Amino acid sequence: YLDANKNVMDNAKELLANMRGIFLYIDGKYELQIEDTGTSTFSINDNHIISDAGISVDYGNKDKKANKVIVEFYNANKRYELDTATVLHDASPEYYSDDGDEILEIKAEFPYISDPYIAYNMGKAILTRSRNQTTMQFLGTPEMYKLNVGDIVDLTYAGLGFSGKVCRVEALELQASGLVAVSLIEYFD
Repeated sequence: YLDANKNVMDNAKELLANMRGIFLYIDGKYELQIEDTGTSTFSINDNHIISDAGISVDYGNKDKKANKVIVEFYNANKRYELDTATVLHDASPEYYSDDGDEILEIKAEFPYISDPYIAYNMGKAILTRSRNQTTMQFLGTPEMYKLNVGDIVDLTYAGLGFSGKVCRVEALELQASGLVAVSLIEYFD
């Protein structure tokens, strides 16, 4: 059920979240993009990065690296009763909260998912992203206008030893100077 008190855009965004979709506003129109597997469509190298600003890399916070993801969904196989799909991380290192006692758990609600396999895959994607959350930010040349949020790119930056590191574009922000602030997250298919 959709909440008719919400506007169309909010309801559409809520529906899209259940399929890893986003709206992109490009050339005065909204475009739908579903996060899917793919290959790099653009190669970013040292020439695209404004050296004065450099590049910043965030390898993520240990307390945000989940060991367990619980996805709540309405299971069509059980007459649309509320159900859960649980994804556990079994590799090393195992992350725990700073006190060492608590398993780091993420709960996610996807009210428009009705298939347990899709719910499990959504949980797996959340778990993988939480454990591999390397992000990169830099100020880029105007050539970065060719990119859209959600695009898959490869990054080669000698200063940090990146050679063809595959990333997804998370954000693009036009600067008053005509340059583009770019935010990337490490890509996993």
